[in-house]
Amino acid sequence: MALLIRSRPGLAWLLVAVMTGVITPGYPLALHAAGLSKVQIAVFFAVNSLAAFAFSVLAVRHLGRTGRRGVLPALLLGSAGGLVLAATGASLPAIHVGGVLSMLFVAAMPVTVRAIQTGGLAASTDDAALSAQVRSLSVLGYVLGVALYGVAVALPGPLDPVLLGALATVTAAVLTWSVGGPTGTGAPAPAQAGAAAPAPTPADSAGDEAATRHGPTGPRGADGHAVALGLAAVGLALVLLKSADSLRLVYLPLHVVAGGHAESWVSALFVVTAVTELLVLRRVAMSVPSGRARHVLVVAALVAAASFAASAAWGDGAARGGAVALVLSQVGYAGFAALFQALGPVLLGRWLPSGLAGGVGVFGAVLQVGALVGVLAPLLVPGYGAAVFWLATVPCVVAAVLLVALRQLDEPARETATASAGGSPTSATGRGA
Repeated sequence: MALLIRSRPGLAWLLVAVMTGVITPGYPLALHAAGLSKVQIAVFFAVNSLAAFAFSVLAVRHLGRTGRRGVLPALLLGSAGGLVLAATGASLPAIHVGGVLSMLFVAAMPVTVRAIQTGGLAASTDDAALSAQVRSLSVLGYVLGVALYGVAVALPGPLDPVLLGALATVTAAVLTWSVGGPTGTGAPAPAQAGAAAPAPTPADSAGDEAATRHGPTGPRGADGHAVALGLAAVGLALVLLKSADSLRLVYLPLHVVAGGHAESWVSALFVVTAVTELLVLRRVAMSVPSGRARHVLVVAALVAAASFAASAAWGDGAARGGAVALVLSQVGYAGFAALFQALGPVLLGRWLPSGLAGGVGVFGAVLQVGALVGVLAPLLVPGYGAAVFWLATVPCVVAAVLLVALRQLDEPARETATASAGGSPTSATGRGA
């Protein structure tokens, strides 16, 4: 992770994560303070999710174009402008427009990962380990952002924390101004006909090695129907898990404040969760090989289900020990969050021609579909009581069952790798996944 922070793409990723840490409690609580109803808040996040889904899909489909120099900072500047508009908008339509524009940062995510891969930083890193390192960077930035929000709301004066998130995003845009190239891959333009080709540098070789290693292991050469089925099944499981995650992100702050706690307590709760997640990433996620991602996600989904069940049963602020139950449930939830965010893109990338970079982009789209479900489902229950967390328990259990039932969908990846190597399935893969 230290190497990533020392690079421009890595540092920009960290700053964008700071912004997400600011708006995670900042958006719902600011909307609630502005007098928006539960339905209006849900609609705001639903519209944002749809916009982010569209941005993610477009970014993956046009990864080559979005990787061109100048596009990445433009996306981040657009996101920063949206944050400012959402924070200062005088009308509900202006706030919605600002929220939509602020989601432009999701289109920058696959471009940033591609820049990290082709920059030589990932030359000897497995996809799962690289994804875990990137996720660790996200969590670190998220912790800083949540802490920044807590400090901002504790200070006297009219300082809006969301504007601090916009400042972090503008800084990220400045850092990425030179990221990318005329071909969209970060590589130099092709030489003129008849010109001598430049000698490859160690960095070039590292980038080529990274691009080769992080390429697809599943769909290339496999049956198209199997690939489509695999992507759909994995995507559905991840949508279910994200719906639970999104429910927590939006409604946990509202539940805590409705229970009589101060807004600064919300920040403390998120920081405890994020720090625990960072520890899990360092100890567990970085040591998980790509081929075991599905297995680990099954366990993570069951842990999340237990966490949400505990929040629902004992997390009422009015109940005895409710605050303690919330803290303990969120510590358990951190393990799920770490593994879900780190291994989800890896699982998708195994079925995409663009590998991990494409997996990050599709994962962003999947997140938005799940987020849409997660912010709308709590409308089925009144208020912000602990009962809302029961709605997150069911999709976690269903996702775990689905991932267990999808063992056979790993076969195209293993068969393709075996055919390329000219070996037998047994010798190439060992025990089945």
